[in-house]
Amino acid sequence: MDVQEILYAVEWFFIAYLAVYSTFLFASIVSGSLALYEMHQRKWYKVDDLGPIDIPVSVLVPAHNEELSILKTVESLVALEYATYEIIVVDDGSSDQTAAKLIKEYGLEITRMQMQETLPCQPIRFVYTGTVRGVEVTLIMKENGGKADSLNAGINASRYPYFLCMDADSVLQTDSLTEIVKPVMAHENVVACGGLIRIINGALMRDGKIVEYRIPYHLLVGTQMLEYDRSFLGSRLFLNRFNGNLIISGAFGLFQKKAVLQVGGYATDSLGEDMELVMKLHSYFRQNKKPYTIEYVPQAVCWTQAPTTVKDIFGQRRRWHIGLIQCLNKYWKMWMSFDYGVLGWFSYPYYLFYEYLAPIIEVAGVFVTLFALVLNVINMTYMVWFFLIYFFFGIFMSISAFLARVYSQNVYVSRRDIVRVCVMAVVEVFFTRFIVLAARISALFRFRKKKFEWGSIARMQTPGEEE
Repeated sequence: MDVQEILYAVEWFFIAYLAVYSTFLFASIVSGSLALYEMHQRKWYKVDDLGPIDIPVSVLVPAHNEELSILKTVESLVALEYATYEIIVVDDGSSDQTAAKLIKEYGLEITRMQMQETLPCQPIRFVYTGTVRGVEVTLIMKENGGKADSLNAGINASRYPYFLCMDADSVLQTDSLTEIVKPVMAHENVVACGGLIRIINGALMRDGKIVEYRIPYHLLVGTQMLEYDRSFLGSRLFLNRFNGNLIISGAFGLFQKKAVLQVGGYATDSLGEDMELVMKLHSYFRQNKKPYTIEYVPQAVCWTQAPTTVKDIFGQRRRWHIGLIQCLNKYWKMWMSFDYGVLGWFSYPYYLFYEYLAPIIEVAGVFVTLFALVLNVINMTYMVWFFLIYFFFGIFMSISAFLARVYSQNVYVSRRDIVRVCVMAVVEVFFTRFIVLAARISALFRFRKKKFEWGSIARMQTPGEEE
């Protein structure tokens, strides 16, 4: 086989790779849109059929240097329309006024709290408690150990059989907790539920309700909004049909405490502690042949801040990709294993080829294409048309996912908003995509460095009011 034949074969592999991804993207968006349409026409989990929602929940909020956002987060939690829950904020050795603001705002008092040391975590320094509008609020101040370590400390302090984890820069709607608990009421053997993550930049929330919403003016924020819609309203809904999701976002996830304790809690040696826990739950229940389901609930909404600079996006995505690499490496036995069913021969390969190895394949494909053009072994016109069709297909899918979400959630958008979304879809494909690609390439060279510090982006105290 000569060089030309090798290049020809590689080019066809690259074309097939893009074609398979485009097919999956199309199938997931169509499947997700149909699912959202069904939800819009009728509720899957009817409260009247389920009876009163009476499952007590511990809400865990790990925080590190979150003085700008922590009060708004807790305010949204206190406003939840839910019968029985507690709020546990875990301050992981912050060097700012995160803890001081909570203590002052809510009049929390220091207490001696007996915590079960079921999961290992860094030493606890102080514990403050109080009651805010009838909701018990606990503040745990501990030595710095990272997000996973803080969540383990929160689990140790929690009193209820289910816990909800969320980020300290995120806020919930008044019905978010009710919606994410409904699958637990509706189905047996639910061990975890993930919700829909939406970007709050450009939205104004009061008392747990969105009172004003518009498409973000900031182009980088807008492109991330489209990416979130494509992921949470496309692939995750599609994978949810066969219990195939490997990720529940650490920003908003409900877990059965008993199941999490059985698998040893959050892994403190992973940057992707949220994905690692979900894969560990899959592995534990599959290996022990116990019935279980992990649900995705798009009706349960969590609003979070998106990074607004190239530097912050790069750092965030590099961290995410390092976590994904660590998780897929750790649970490599899932690969094509019949013991894991669809997880083994569909979910894991998808994340391996179209997430983990995607930056290598994409960069290699570009270089091989350029080399083949130099040797004049491919049709230049054909390749140009192929890539243009691929890119514009991606733009079309992003806009479709956005419109499906807008329709399903009864969100009003103007014609000007639609035009802006189209512009953002183009920017995402031809600009933001390459920032993410660069971050992923960087992650491939850095994932072996054992640095598990908190990730950070520039916060805004009022993210709904864009600068």
